[in-house]
Amino acid sequence: MLVIIFPRAFLQLNYSWPNILTDILGVICLTLGFLLRISARGLKSELSQKGGSLVKEGLYSQTRNPMYLGISLIALGIVLLVFQYWVLILFAVFFALIYLRLIFKEEKLLLEKFGSEYSRYRQRVPRFFPASPAIIKNFPLKKEWFYKELSSIIPLAAAILCYKIWQVIKI
Repeated sequence: MLVIIFPRAFLQLNYSWPNILTDILGVICLTLGFLLRISARGLKSELSQKGGSLVKEGLYSQTRNPMYLGISLIALGIVLLVFQYWVLILFAVFFALIYLRLIFKEEKLLLEKFGSEYSRYRQRVPRFFPASPAIIKNFPLKKEWFYKELSSIIPLAAAILCYKIWQVIKI
């Protein structure tokens, strides 16, 4: 709501050289975030047996929360592409307040449901950031997983592209 009321305070309205660098970084974050989310959701839907089994393969062998990592990279990409740099602070605070609380709540439920299996998994695999670049080897993607996400990828990409075109034309 505040962005709509005060667009000049939040949005990048002028296009300049630093924006090109943050645009490149933003596109990388968006792409990586969507790929993480697609792979994590696909693995979970295929391996979790509708929540009856703990998923520890693929991305889940490198981070316990690959979907949240993907979502945070998508949001970071949007911030870098559309908003002023100071909004990164708001993003970090928002993420910490909302998603960390969700992660802790889910971990408690998983510990209750899977007991020692989850406890061992939790000791071995980092909560959020992968411990090694081996995540690249554990990044399965299937066409059908990708197609399920198109309904969120296409509108977001189109909106950002239109905003960037407007930004450049406005100069």
